[in-house]
Amino acid sequence: MSNFDDMFKEVTKNTKKDKNTAVFKPGDINIKSHIPWGIRTGLPELDFNMGKPGWPAGRCVELYGFEHSGKTTLGYHAIAEAQRVGGSAWFLDTEKSWDELRAMDCGVEPELRLGIGDPDSVDATFRQIQYILAGREKFNDGKPLVIVVDSVTGAATEGMKQKEIGEVEKIAQDAKAIRGAIRRIQPDIAGLNVNLFMINHATANITANKYAKQSDSSGGHAIKLASTVRCSMKHYGWINDKEAGIRIGQEISLKIEKLKGSQLDYPEVFKTPLLNTVGFDTQESLLRAGIKSNWIEHKAGSKVYKLYDEEFEKIAWPDLVFGRGGVDAMYTEWIEWCLEDGCMTKWGRGLE
Repeated sequence: MSNFDDMFKEVTKNTKKDKNTAVFKPGDINIKSHIPWGIRTGLPELDFNMGKPGWPAGRCVELYGFEHSGKTTLGYHAIAEAQRVGGSAWFLDTEKSWDELRAMDCGVEPELRLGIGDPDSVDATFRQIQYILAGREKFNDGKPLVIVVDSVTGAATEGMKQKEIGEVEKIAQDAKAIRGAIRRIQPDIAGLNVNLFMINHATANITANKYAKQSDSSGGHAIKLASTVRCSMKHYGWINDKEAGIRIGQEISLKIEKLKGSQLDYPEVFKTPLLNTVGFDTQESLLRAGIKSNWIEHKAGSKVYKLYDEEFEKIAWPDLVFGRGGVDAMYTEWIEWCLEDGCMTKWGRGLE
């Protein structure tokens, strides 16, 4: 036995007396840095760009952007994906914008293991998260739990609410409240394998350099530091049905600005469809991701696509997907192919 083994035993013995820390050997799946599974994003291009099968469990994800950028819709997709694998979800509605019909369009089942929180301040939002974490600890079924906060800066702090409108407010009140709260909940988020999505607003950067970053998220640096994944979202343009004369959706660009543990070879999803009827178009995104990953063969300018030994034209893609079990089955098939091919790696041991 080496001197280190003796030291490790001694440190372990003393650490057991302290409830605020623990020690592990590398590779121990009980360590809080271990990510046991991922929740599919609902947007295969985004999964491929991250190089992982979805959002990491036990971590904070920040989704930020200006209006009409699909932030809430992507949050609805996360809830639907958690429900799909037997998990549960909470939607904390600081902006009073929960839209049940829109959530259903994105695959959410309102009566299936879903709770709606209605906090009226930043402080109450994080207390609500603490209550959910306490419930998770007491009734932990080991399945995914998603918490979507829409939005983290959508309500005033309690200190701000005590002042009259027009009174001078303390500098960085929101940021200080968020920073203190995140530091309290982050260890429990990791220990209980909870997916926390913090939807956030973008603010314009005032800069004379037109090549510099023109916007950033609000609420200070705490959310940036706490997030394992930061995804900026931007409205690119509208999708119109010219024959019917109606608007049927919009095009969204998404950029992964931070992802711990990844080189981010493909950081941006460019002009992906967000439809009025189904949210993000998973079927179209699956075709695009299939081409990017070489699961589907396609030469630029050609009308012919090839999946395994089957050739098809783009107009036949929906029928091909239906014939192979539907979007969900094809999505799963593609992820399994990517993992086997090596263009995607698991977060951890996987959901068993």
